[in-house]
Amino acid sequence: MIRKQNKTRNTKLFLEPLEHRTVPVAGVYFVPTSPPTLTTGTNPDSVDVGDVNDDGRVDIVVANYTSNDVSVFLGNGDGTYQTPVIFSVSPNPSSVIVADFNNDCKLDIATSSFSSNNICVLLNTGTNGANTVSFGAQILSPAGNGIKALAQLDFNGDKNIDLIAVNSKSNSISLLLGKGDGTFQIEQTFAVGTTPVALAIGDLNGDGCLDVVVANQGSNNFSVLLCTSSIPGCVFERQGIYDLGSSPSSIALGDINGDGILDVVATNKGDNNVSLLLGNGNGTFKCQTTLSVGTAPCSVALGDLNSDGTLDIVTTNGGSNNISILLGNGNGSFNRQINYASST
Repeated sequence: MIRKQNKTRNTKLFLEPLEHRTVPVAGVYFVPTSPPTLTTGTNPDSVDVGDVNDDGRVDIVVANYTSNDVSVFLGNGDGTYQTPVIFSVSPNPSSVIVADFNNDCKLDIATSSFSSNNICVLLNTGTNGANTVSFGAQILSPAGNGIKALAQLDFNGDKNIDLIAVNSKSNSISLLLGKGDGTFQIEQTFAVGTTPVALAIGDLNGDGCLDVVVANQGSNNFSVLLCTSSIPGCVFERQGIYDLGSSPSSIALGDINGDGILDVVATNKGDNNVSLLLGNGNGTFKCQTTLSVGTAPCSVALGDLNSDGTLDIVTTNGGSNNISILLGNGNGSFNRQINYASST
């Protein structure tokens, strides 16, 4: 999904497959189609997907930073979407999550407010299977200062969705344990590096508890926080700091060398590359290696793109308006980047 902003700052989403091209190494190719255009609110900053009206079709939810709302696009099941339904949220939503926060088998919406320093939850009041969607009044929960990113999982095993917020202005993360009714317990905060902007979650040391890595854009590194207790609450211990490149913007966890241990991949916006750090299985990491990608990479994702059983890397590059793909060899090494043009 590509975001495009024109001179009037009215923004559109392009549901755009990558251009047709065959990759000789592994036969990866993309088939061109005419992408539908979806008009959002002003300055969309985050997107998530889920079947919010439970009709068996995937819907899109977009957080619009400047218009202080979310756009909900109900899917038609054929790659097209209905006219968006707009719902107001707390000012300057920087991230959006679609999940069931009150255990009623309906997907709700949570956004993080960058300027108001809170989490806004909209509980789904619609009827499952209907061709419309509705949400209740905003439920606000305090969080940290300058929230840049949001992630959801059940951290303490009570079957309620919990949230972690990345607080870029207070150099911390906030853990909000869900009560199962759309509200949260009082936030717990944990210190990280300078200007944190992104996070990833996974079990780094094989103890069955979820740990957190946080990319710190101001200090050019990432923080490791190991969960030392998950029941009844969560306690994170600051395990270590590891160097990255200039201005890291995104971070992901995955087993890139096939040893069953999670590794780190992070984009370095100022260096036009990604950092790879292999995990040791105890919450520590080996020194980084780097691979070139496009200009000013802003996001990274891992997945098996060519069905060879190994993880590959995809980055979106804001400076060169393209996408870089690095096919993995299964041993922690990768082939040279292959770039695909995207909309500007």
